[in-house]
Amino acid sequence: MRLILIWQDILHTECRESAKDVKQQISKGYEIALYKPISADKLSVLMKLYDESLQKFKKDKDKTCEMIGVDDQHNNPETAAMVVVAKCNFKFG
Repeated sequence: MRLILIWQDILHTECRESAKDVKQQISKGYEIALYKPISADKLSVLMKLYDESLQKFKKDKDKTCEMIGVDDQHNNPETAAMVVVAKCNFKFG
């Protein structure tokens, strides 16, 4: 769980500041967290996971808050979907 919190912090600061879109954020976060660049295949899978998660979280505010774990400025579908991607990275990265 600690690694996921680190990933969230990275994505909310460095990645969001330097990466303009979700694909860049996922790529940069993966490289920072796992110390290697992401392959095109993995990026494609993670982008699909992000998009599917985003659509689900847009429909369910309670699940969004549950995934984020706190009700603050980060409690939004985009961040919740990125947390799903982060968890996947540490499980299968």
